[in-house]
Amino acid sequence: MTESSPVLGTEPAAHGPRASGAGGRIARGLAANIGGMGVTLVIQLVSVPVLLAAWGVPTYGEWLVLSAVPTYVALSDLSFSSVAGNSMVMLEAAGKRRDAVILGRRLWSIVTVMTGIAVLAAVAIALVFGGALGGGAAIRPSEAQIVLVALFTQVAIGNQYGVLDAWYRAAGRYPLGTTLRQLGRLLEFGALMGTVLLGGRPSAAAIAFLVGSATGFGVSWVVLRRAVPWSTFRPERPHLQTFRELLAPGVAFMAFPIGNALSVQGMTIVVGGTLGVGAVVVFSTTRTLTRVALQAIGSINNAIWPELSRSVAGDRLDEARAILRRSVQLALVGSLSLVIVLALVGPSIIRWWTYGVVNPPLELLYILLLVMIGYSVWSTCSSVLLATNRHRRLAGVYLGGTAVALLAAVPLSSVFGLAGAAVALLAIDAAMVLYVFPAALRVVEDRPSEFVRALLDLRGAVQLAISSVRSMA
Repeated sequence: MTESSPVLGTEPAAHGPRASGAGGRIARGLAANIGGMGVTLVIQLVSVPVLLAAWGVPTYGEWLVLSAVPTYVALSDLSFSSVAGNSMVMLEAAGKRRDAVILGRRLWSIVTVMTGIAVLAAVAIALVFGGALGGGAAIRPSEAQIVLVALFTQVAIGNQYGVLDAWYRAAGRYPLGTTLRQLGRLLEFGALMGTVLLGGRPSAAAIAFLVGSATGFGVSWVVLRRAVPWSTFRPERPHLQTFRELLAPGVAFMAFPIGNALSVQGMTIVVGGTLGVGAVVVFSTTRTLTRVALQAIGSINNAIWPELSRSVAGDRLDEARAILRRSVQLALVGSLSLVIVLALVGPSIIRWWTYGVVNPPLELLYILLLVMIGYSVWSTCSSVLLATNRHRRLAGVYLGGTAVALLAAVPLSSVFGLAGAAVALLAIDAAMVLYVFPAALRVVEDRPSEFVRALLDLRGAVQLAISSVRSMA
């Protein structure tokens, strides 16, 4: 679990993704993640018009404010589930199932206690400040309290999903766990929408959302107990030593959402401060279009994550190399294809999307497309560092690089306009590629020349993809 974990030895070439079944699991995990993207799209497209039509602008606006507050409770697990999940996968792959079970039980105890404390504090705040929207608000103070309490509890259930995910990953059932989580999201959303369409107020909608979440979690828990009989949730006193071991890598994980916030919101503030609000609209709209590939890249990374943990810990570095090479290859093919399309029709899409209000400079669009390519490389390469809990230096480099880029964006945007701000973003991803590429190859004991040669082997990638899809059946 430490940053300085020794790099494991090599394994005979017979142990490839196809031979071990990793290819099929990755393909199923990728399919589950793509399904999750579809679920997110449905939720985004349906929720806004339904809630606006049912409640009106004032009530819907206040609902958005209230529903944004509980999301901070989700941070109360300090990414312990991700870190412990990695360790559980590696312990199971190394033949140490008993240690994986013990860690899983301790993880559940720690996350439950931490989340419980956060929820109790949040509920107390909600009961005291439930009327913070004011006496003339569309959602009455008493109703706002109910909404907050229900949503705080729902977020706590979301943290418990992280524990379930750790068990699913440890048992090689990540695709199943992800599929059940997406079905749970649909259940939550269906309960919320059904209540609203039947005339329910925000308080009733929040309670229905909570009930849907609890039901989905219950189903996922029951399936886990059947699919992974050695999983257990027996109460156990949280161990301080385990807490300490999880704390540093867990906090390091949190550097990534913080860095993302600095990159997105921070750069928006810089552009607004140096070039004005009109430039913010152009910059943000263009950047939003070029970031559409991020979700797809995230789907790839999440699918290969548990398999990289398993192959590295199981001393199958040839398998880890194959997974990393093909994943970077897939991410590059996808991002380059999107770059070509957006370079040709991106300006037209933006003009159509904004009813002709935004007409982005071509240099801004092209630089942001380069940012997307750089991100696809380093983000996918970093999966092997994240999957083996070797990400603390990576987190520091990313957070520090983002902060430096923000500072550099001020003079760059003042001199070169929007293109200067985009160059600052490109500098972040260029620096990340320079750091992550050799660090990732060291973990899987790969050579840069062989890695690049494998990226150019499109025929092998197609054959592997076909065999992986066949193994899904």
